[in-house]
Amino acid sequence: MEPVEHVAHLREQGERLVAVAETCRPETTVPTCAGWTFRDLARHMGGIHRWAARIVSEPRVERWSPDLLDVAGSWPPDAALGEWLHVGSSRLVGVLEDAPDDLVCFTPLEAPSSRAMWCRRQAHETTIHRVDAELAAGGDTEMVPPQLAADGIDELLGAFVTRRRCGLEGVEGERRIEVRSTDTGDTWTVHSHARGVETTAGPSAVQPDCQSVESTTSTSRSGIGQPRRR
Repeated sequence: MEPVEHVAHLREQGERLVAVAETCRPETTVPTCAGWTFRDLARHMGGIHRWAARIVSEPRVERWSPDLLDVAGSWPPDAALGEWLHVGSSRLVGVLEDAPDDLVCFTPLEAPSSRAMWCRRQAHETTIHRVDAELAAGGDTEMVPPQLAADGIDELLGAFVTRRRCGLEGVEGERRIEVRSTDTGDTWTVHSHARGVETTAGPSAVQPDCQSVESTTSTSRSGIGQPRRR
């Protein structure tokens, strides 16, 4: 997917998240984010959007991992969570739309360019937490479009897990895991070994030790955008 597509998804998913904030009680438990209330989720997303916008717009070249409260300045009152989320996501969309293709800034993941990484990362971060928010609210949950979900899984397998330098946690020895999406036809091979993790697009060249065959929407919640307190 191209950055312009990611930004379009970011805008849409941000609007959906704001819509949930207008109806969901702040103290509502978020079942897919252990220990979080909707208030926690909203503060996380509003803070992340502001954090990313500052990295891209200033731009910040060095790693910057502040507490999100320091980025936000202060948390909004519960009654203003929706508007606060709207301001943050709209600002981020505008920053990413205006960012030059040759932007150079801090990027936590490998990508073709700094702008491409932030457009992709924020699209998926917002999408998965929009799903979390809708599940908390207990209403209808809009399924993630298969191509967007597949792109998120590609980011997870190709950019997140490959940062590990001693193989996948809980996987002993050298193992090859083949992941295949039934609704998009995408396939990935994850090779875990003592020196780290390598992911390639396509089926395994040798018999894999494990195969996972599922639809993208059933696998995407398992790892993309897992929440971490800052």
